[in-house]
This record gives sequence, structure tokens and C-alpha cells, in this order.
Amino acid sequence: MALDPSRLLAPVSDDDPTGPDLAYDPQRYEIEQAFETEVSIDASGVEAQASDIDWRAIIAKIVEQSARTKDIWLPVYLCRAGARAGDLEVVEAGAKYLAGLLETYWPGLHPRLEEYGFQGRKGPCDSLTGAPQFIQPLRRITLIRHPRLGDYSIDDFERFRLGGETEEGYGMFRAALEDVSQDGLEEIIQRLDAISDSLRRVDLTLTANADDGGSTNFRATYEALDQMRRAVQAFGPKLTASENGEPTVEPDVASPSFSNSTPVLGARIETRDDVVRALEALGDYYRRREPGHPILTLLQRAREWVGLDFMAILEDIAPGSVEEARNVLQSRKHREQS
Repeated sequence: MALDPSRLLAPVSDDDPTGPDLAYDPQRYEIEQAFETEVSIDASGVEAQASDIDWRAIIAKIVEQSARTKDIWLPVYLCRAGARAGDLEVVEAGAKYLAGLLETYWPGLHPRLEEYGFQGRKGPCDSLTGAPQFIQPLRRITLIRHPRLGDYSIDDFERFRLGGETEEGYGMFRAALEDVSQDGLEEIIQRLDAISDSLRRVDLTLTANADDGGSTNFRATYEALDQMRRAVQAFGPKLTASENGEPTVEPDVASPSFSNSTPVLGARIETRDDVVRALEALGDYYRRREPGHPILTLLQRAREWVGLDFMAILEDIAPGSVEEARNVLQSRKHREQS
């Protein structure tokens, strides 16, 4: 679905560029209901929708309402709906729309600062850092659809990057890649870069206008996008210079010989990147030696949590318990200060 961010950013009118507040408009209610539908999360962290939702219809409603009002919730919903619909192009358009909206309409944007304060604008952006709300659906977007060899998501790219030939289905995946031009993979990388760049623009605007409560922390989203980029880029040609000056292909994908270069777990761990590599090494063992072991699921979740803080991890595990935990921690802090 091709969306033009410049059209989404067009003013509602010359007299009233941001238009009326449509927070309680019936169409907005339909949009919000799609995201408030109850979900269940199984032990692997995979969400199961309680009902089927036509995300294309939701995207159309968001686009339609964007012509009537300029509200920070709309591009945020567009990013999330694009991820749910499995359309990376829509996510990219939503991220560009969000960045442009904040940069162009900050003073008069809905929700209005005089009514809801800075936190009324921070809240929508916070949902783009949540694993269940945005990051996990983004990782499940299908990048390759092959009529005979199957569909492959970003998660599949990452799995094959780490496991290589030892992963089940690797041969079919490589065969499917043969039918995809390198330009196709480069386009995917460019879209991921555009999403990341747009969110950094959002980050800058929010930070510049933040109150004492602080701004949105996009770190988890940045790290996820970087990981996705590496996963896709691993299957494109990466040229490095050999000793004789000739270009050689850099081995980014795990193979029986390449996996031997994984850092030894006994080595000192100094950075979060070291932590991720250690978890990948553990996962490599279980994929090769004990592929059915449930700890593979836990290791995958642990890798996703490396860049998160306590509250973000708690939100991923049990979204309904975050507010209660926050109240307990604040109460304890007040007791310690008194």
C-alpha cells in the first residue's frame, strides 16, 4: 500500500492547519478499538489476536482522518497498523508522517499541550517502544513471499543468520533468496533505515520539548531495527578487502566453519553486545544439539530484553501488571525518603 507522507502532512485548512480535536469521533473509536482488542501471549511471546481485524481497513480510516485533523495518535497508529498488516512500506510512511507532524505542527498539534501537557504527546510515542505493541509485530513482517518455497519474515532472516545450514528449512530459504534480486534486499534495508532515521527525528523533537517527566526512550526500538537490518544485510553481498587487495565476500551467515569463530563463553563480557553474542552462542549450541529444547524460546526472549529496563521487560511479560508495579516502586521510594 503506497502512502505519500507529504499528503498526510498537508494542513487541514489555511485558517486551521491542525483542524479540530477528533479524539471522540466515531471513526477514531473504530481505529482505537482495533488496538484495544484483547490479546493473549503464549510462553514463546507470540501474540494471538482474540478476533480477526482488517488492518487494511484500519489503515484507510487512519489516512482518511489524517485529512481532517493533525493528531499525534494517527501516525503512531499507522506505524502499528502497518506492522500488524505485515507492510513495511506503511510502517515507513507512518514513521515519516510522525516525524514531519512533530516538526511542522508542534505548537497546535493534538492532543493540545494546554490540555494534556507534554505527557499527552509522549504517551502515544511510548507505544512504539513496546515489544507487544510494535516491535514484535514488526519482526514478524513477511519480507519474502515465494509461491513454492514459502514465506520468510525478519525473524526468519535472523534465525538463518545465526543458525545457518543447521537451521531447518535453510535450503529452501536460500533457494527463495535466489529468486529475489539484491535490489529487493537493499530496498528492505533502506526502509528499515528510513524508519530508524524518522524515529530519531521524533526523538529529537520530543527531547527538545520534554518536561521534568522526561521523553520517550526509543533505545529498544533502535536496537531492534539495527538487529533487523543486520539480519537482512547478512544475505546481501558484503565486500571486504583481502590481503592482496581483491574483494572477498564477508561470511556474515553462520555455517559449521564460521560458527567456530563465536567468542568463547569463558571470555570476559564487557558490553551488551558481548551479552548478545554470548546468548547467540548458547542458542547456537541448542539449535545444533538439542533443537527441541524449550530453553531456545527463553534465549530468544532474553536477547530481546538485553536493551530493556525492568519496567519494559515487565510490560513485555505481563502488560497488565506494569501500573501496579510502578505504584509499588514509587511507594517504596517514598518510604525510603521519609
